[in-house]
Amino acid sequence: MPSPVTHGLVGIVMAQTVPLGVSKRRSTVVFAVLSVMPDIDLLGSLAGIPWRGNLGHRGITHSVGVAVVCGLIGARIIHGKQGLSRRKVVGLTLLACAVAVSHGLLDAATSIGVGVGLLMPFFDERIILPVRPILVPRARGDGLVLAMLRMVLAELLTVWLPLFVGAGIVHVYRRLAPAEQLPNCADSVARRPRA
Repeated sequence: MPSPVTHGLVGIVMAQTVPLGVSKRRSTVVFAVLSVMPDIDLLGSLAGIPWRGNLGHRGITHSVGVAVVCGLIGARIIHGKQGLSRRKVVGLTLLACAVAVSHGLLDAATSIGVGVGLLMPFFDERIILPVRPILVPRARGDGLVLAMLRMVLAELLTVWLPLFVGAGIVHVYRRLAPAEQLPNCADSVARRPRA
């Protein structure tokens, strides 16, 4: 599986791309939790749940359905009663769902494993993506260090680099776009009639 750092980093970096006017601090915390939360199923092994069962590791907690529900809840926690426009709420919600779904997709892109229950509970089959660039170390002993270095390099190139490039593009766009294309919460507050 991708390292916990990589899963968490997806949420932290994606939180920097939330719509303007949305709390980045709150988004960072919620998105970081959303990006690692599917691995809560590891606690099931302590309770004796079989590793390959639907409630086992990479089972239903890694499904798209559970991720979307968690994303909806996460977005609601973030925007609360901020009075955001419908467009910003929809954008935030889609982003939160994408962050939650990313965990299962990254796990399905690993070089080894029994697959991920992306479509549970509708289909029990575990899915492995046809392209699996995220290396999981198999070596032991002296070869483990080299295998770990390969894994880190693979994660840097296949996850971290595209993630930072994408967030950088959003940041540059926001800096260069004309102000009228980027609605600001302060503007909407200024337009409200005073009581």
